[in-house]
Amino acid sequence: MAIANVSRAMIFTQTRQLLGATDASKGGPTDAQLYDNLNGTIRRFVTEAGALETVWKLSTKANDKYVPLEAEILWPKTVVFIDASGNQHPLSIVEYAPSPPSTGGLPSVCWLTAVNVPDVSGPSVRSLGIDPPVGYNGTGNILLEAFQLSQDLAADADYPELHASIQSWIPYAFALDLLPIFPERLNMEGYFERQRARGLDAFRKLSRSAAKAPFTGKETIPYRQMARSRF
Repeated sequence: MAIANVSRAMIFTQTRQLLGATDASKGGPTDAQLYDNLNGTIRRFVTEAGALETVWKLSTKANDKYVPLEAEILWPKTVVFIDASGNQHPLSIVEYAPSPPSTGGLPSVCWLTAVNVPDVSGPSVRSLGIDPPVGYNGTGNILLEAFQLSQDLAADADYPELHASIQSWIPYAFALDLLPIFPERLNMEGYFERQRARGLDAFRKLSRSAAKAPFTGKETIPYRQMARSRF
């Protein structure tokens, strides 16, 4: 049986119920307070869970060691360079640009950086540095597996970029974030925090690469050990 997605409108309704007031006239959050805060709550939840992993295709410019990153990209997990023959070459992700830089050959390392291009006095552009740079213009020749931000919910029918089974935890995270403007509900803080943590834990267990394998003994309740300790 399919699991229904939890839309923005449903999150608003459930959050109001958790805060003990179904609408603003009864002391609940106003629509403006909900709209302004929900996307931030979802971004934090998704980022903390490491929920969104996407493969991006980026392109190099001739002799330019910087490859601009899309705004949604948070941090790379793996980076691969594809040469002119279509062969893939994994790059090592390092903390800093190598010094002295390499000359010639295929890129072998990369790092996160920020550059002021094209305006040196303008805002920095988050970029991926590669060494050595490529001597030609490429098209999709950098494969970047990366964690990314979630998209904002713009309409009541929109739902978070999470599996439907995890979306039901968002109202608890949202209610927790709204507590500073509803101090009369601070007695519920611990409960909201525990529910949010359960949601994060559930997502990590469902989405981890190890989910393809059975749980280990360390991840299950040690009944045998508990029984022995009783004697």
